[in-house]
Amino acid sequence: MIANQNTNAPAAELPRYRSHKIVRALKIKAIEQAPADQERLHSGGDWMLIPQEAGFAPICVPHYDYVVRHKPQVGGYFVMYEDGYKSYSPAAAFEEGYTRIEEAPRLNPADDKLQPAAAGPGSIKRIPTWPFPDGSAT
Repeated sequence: MIANQNTNAPAAELPRYRSHKIVRALKIKAIEQAPADQERLHSGGDWMLIPQEAGFAPICVPHYDYVVRHKPQVGGYFVMYEDGYKSYSPAAAFEEGYTRIEEAPRLNPADDKLQPAAAGPGSIKRIPTWPFPDGSAT
């Protein structure tokens, strides 16, 4: 039983829910501050989430609205919901709650919300974008 913080109310367990959402996600291999010579995309600074899975560009996230709010950790997941909301999930919680849906890769960003990374060294000098439902990259 979960104790209620209000001592005047009876203690009761909160209702339980099962997730049935479909999300886009990438496991985080590394978290790096964006290079100082790179154009800033967010006030407060930019951070790069480096995906563990090959073929995807680093994801540029804002310092205050993502890093400070969600406190991402290496090994966890960058998660994007269908409405475009971006979040973080620890690995254990994500892996217990979601099963990967195997789909044929789509390389046209207009057809999908993920954009593959450009190949070759130095390919992240200008930050590749991850388009979201509203067409923005941030």
